[in-house]
Amino acid sequence: MLNCLDKEPLMSKTIADHLAQTLAAAGVSHIWGVSGDSLNGLTDSLERTDSIRWM
Repeated sequence: MLNCLDKEPLMSKTIADHLAQTLAAAGVSHIWGVSGDSLNGLTDSLERTDSIRWM
């Protein structure tokens, strides 16, 4: 099944990937936080986004 917006398979991206992409599109350049098990998906997605730096 394809996503009607960008023609990618629906499960090709995680919620964390979409969140990182949305933050980057909004111009976010830094995120402050404490990484941990519950945020590993987000920190992995942010690492793949060159424009956002985890502080």
